[in-house]
Amino acid sequence: MPLIPTTRRKPRKRASVETALSKAITDTLTLKGCTVIRVQSGVLELVGKGGKRRFVHCAPKGTPDRIVLAPNGLTFWLEIKKPGEPLSGSQIDWFEEARAMGHDVFMVTSVAQALTCLDIVRGRTRSAARAVMKAGADEAYAEFREGVGNG
Repeated sequence: MPLIPTTRRKPRKRASVETALSKAITDTLTLKGCTVIRVQSGVLELVGKGGKRRFVHCAPKGTPDRIVLAPNGLTFWLEIKKPGEPLSGSQIDWFEEARAMGHDVFMVTSVAQALTCLDIVRGRTRSAARAVMKAGADEAYAEFREGVGNG
């Protein structure tokens, strides 16, 4: 007689486009010798035994999704978005503040763009790649300021 499970398995959800892209970017950068750290922003509510609630404060709102530690002491931040998704207002503010302090911060929508960011911080294709990434960032920023973005 076959065993019948007492609980039904829930069907697995398909990974979102952004989740799949994040995994592909992380895997690719790891193969290039980088360590990719996921950054959790906002506040998390945790419920413990007896229903006791507590709140854990994470990185500030607008902080990019990933911090990348590249070989030779290089570090940069990545905000991973689905193609066509704009930065929020808090993300734009965070980007501006970090860039004013000299940090490399990028929004990417593909593995190729993430690899371009790595090349930028390594300095191999600095001028050409920065122009490409800046054009994309400027476009996103302009759209946001015109009221297209939500944030």
